[in-house]
Amino acid sequence: MPLIGWLIGQSIQSLISSFDHWIAFGILGFIGIRMIIESFKIGVEKKFIDIKKTSVLLSLSLATSIDALATGVSFGFIHAKIFQAILTISIITFFSSIIGARFGEKSTFIPAKWAEVVGGIVLIAIGVKILIEHLGIL
Repeated sequence: MPLIGWLIGQSIQSLISSFDHWIAFGILGFIGIRMIIESFKIGVEKKFIDIKKTSVLLSLSLATSIDALATGVSFGFIHAKIFQAILTISIITFFSSIIGARFGEKSTFIPAKWAEVVGGIVLIAIGVKILIEHLGIL
């Protein structure tokens, strides 16, 4: 999905090159803020779900893929080294999944709140970095 997003970003980059950094900042900031907000939701909105169900796995996969597509679009705007980015994303995702599966076998519940907060902060920081570089600040 990041590769498809990157291809989309590259194809429209010439049309929006004068403000692409704002779009990349907006996409990454939106995803990051959404992750942080989701981490603090409690009560009825945050309920336990059986992740062994096929429908749950498919919906989570789709949501993750949409985020990866949007991130890929922002990669197209900033001329990222896409294959290096995809390799990094793939390796980190693979090992995170293995570690998460191992932890999941050992415990019944591990709160993901802080992982979502840290992930959101990292995405926002990347967006800010892109904006600062393109505006020539610092």
